[in-house]
This record gives sequence, C-alpha cells and structure tokens, in this order.
Amino acid sequence: MKKLYQRGIDTLTTMLILVFLAIVGVSMIRMYNSGANTTNRLYLNVYASNLLKSATETSILNVLGHNFNNGCPNTFKINDRFFDVTARYHFFMNDCGSCQNCSVIKTKDTNASFIVNVTVKSKVPGFNIVKTKTTIQNP
Repeated sequence: MKKLYQRGIDTLTTMLILVFLAIVGVSMIRMYNSGANTTNRLYLNVYASNLLKSATETSILNVLGHNFNNGCPNTFKINDRFFDVTARYHFFMNDCGSCQNCSVIKTKDTNASFIVNVTVKSKVPGFNIVKTKTTIQNP
C-alpha cells in the first residue's frame, strides 16, 4: 500500500516540475520576443529620423533644380518600403504667376523664399510613427 501511495506522490511531483519548467520556458521566449520587438522599434525610429533628414535635403534640392517657367512644385514624394514620405512646399514671391501654393510678398530680402514641410509616416503595422520637419529657405 505504501508503494502505491509513494508512486502517486512521485507522479504528482514530476508533473509539478514539468509545469514549472514549461512556465520558465514560456517566460524566456516572451522575454526574448520583447527584446526583439524593442530592437525593431529602435531601428525603425532611427531609420525614420534619418529618412526625415534625407528627405528634407532632397526636397530642397528638388526646388533648387526646378524650372519655374513650368510653375512651382507642389509636393515631392519618396517611395520607401517602411515609410511614406511627402514634402509640401509654399513659396513667397513678388509675382506668383502660375504657382498655386504661393503668397505674394513685396520685399527684396524674402523674394523666392519657400517653406518645406516634410512628413514621414510609417507603413509598418503595429508601429505608428509620424515625424515632421518644417524649414524655411531664403535665397
């Protein structure tokens, strides 16, 4: 009779140890995944910041190389696999001509100035980030 009772306790002890090991294993996997998610988020955040800087410089170069006889550029878009990048312009000139995104300004110092508003928006599900930068460029 004692042996049967002892076998039951041994079986119960073994089951408790297995449950404990399973819980430890699941917690280790969760900690590993949370670390991987944090690394991914940090990478995408730095990527978005660098993309914002690059897009701002590229959009300014786009205006500087634009032929204004054909009108003013309205927007500038960059296709990226992780982010949607859009730059919007607003110009300040003595004569706006055919520019729709322009304000007439009658000063010599600020003629042909423009504002660039760059927006970087995430396409990655579960990672909602929007970074913006606005800068004014004087001639």
